Amino acid sequence: MPKKITEYNLLPLVRKFINESKKGKRAQKNGSKIKKGTIENYILLEEYLNDFCKTKNFNLRVKPFVRVNKKEFAKEKKYWKDFYFRFTNYLYDDRGYYDNGIGTHMRM
Repeated sequence: MPKKITEYNLLPLVRKFINESKKGKRAQKNGSKIKKGTIENYILLEEYLNDFCKTKNFNLRVKPFVRVNKKEFAKEKKYWKDFYFRFTNYLYDDRGYYDNGIGTHMRM
């Protein structure tokens, strides 16, 4: 029986997302290709995420859930809240971004 995956490293998934966007495998809602500027923003975000994980020693991951109990949900919510707080502080302190720039990266 194959081993059940409990979590995925998010950074390779971000790289795959960018590559598929470049190749045209992903499209906008209206069916048109994703613009070059948008892909460049994704690449910049990936660079920041990689640097953040290395400098702040943060393991960026996602867990697949079909059903989740309250305890697991609360644990994941705390993990992502911690990520949000630490990553926004990284963008503000280490990268010199302000509210609008941080908001743009967090939306991506």
